[in-house]
Amino acid sequence: MIGSLERLTELLLSGNQDEAWNIVWKKRQQGFDTFYIFQQFISVSMAQIGMMWEEDEISVADEHLATTTCDYVLSRYQLCIRQEVIKNEKKGLFLCIENEQHFLGLKMISILFEEHGWQTKLLGADSPLLHATHAVEQWKPDLVGI
Repeated sequence: MIGSLERLTELLLSGNQDEAWNIVWKKRQQGFDTFYIFQQFISVSMAQIGMMWEEDEISVADEHLATTTCDYVLSRYQLCIRQEVIKNEKKGLFLCIENEQHFLGLKMISILFEEHGWQTKLLGADSPLLHATHAVEQWKPDLVGI
């Protein structure tokens, strides 16, 4: 019998967005909190995929498909939990520095802050310093996550 972690890894690699979403949301319905789902489930699955790529078991195209599928799952998760959140006045801006393409971990952190009431903005991958600085000056966040 295949475990849910192995199944999630397979679904991400195959690009099966809906089934990957279902397995993640089922964890939430079983009472697992967002931190557990992100740290012990999604991050572990993506780390396994990264190791598979490093060992030439999968191609870079396979890894990119898994990443975009994971990004979809995270976006859908974020949309669903927004209905449960009570907003406060704190603001957090999150970005990856120039030349850094790995944004999923930062996106998970942004979602965790949002779940705890923060207003968040995620600039994403490869954010030029000049534009990031401008965003900070304009929005005046309480926290900047890099």
